Amino acid sequence: MGFDPVENSLYEDAFLVVFAKDASKNTIDRMLPKLEDTGVEFITANVTMDDLGIVLGKYLAVISITDKGLANQVKKLSEEK
Repeated sequence: MGFDPVENSLYEDAFLVVFAKDASKNTIDRMLPKLEDTGVEFITANVTMDDLGIVLGKYLAVISITDKGLANQVKKLSEEK
């Protein structure tokens, strides 16, 4: 959770990266090349950084999902909306 841990997970075990809808342009611009390099998919969720903070206990703009089944389910849910 957070930029540096997400960046590290791209090269290890991430299946999906999720950006909060109010993530800063700087955060997105810094992460996109790394996503392209690794081929990890990403979505922009319809949640704010505050929403993620409430659910995860930390104010975040970006998270990675390292469980393949959960990543697929989150991706599927995001496509339905």
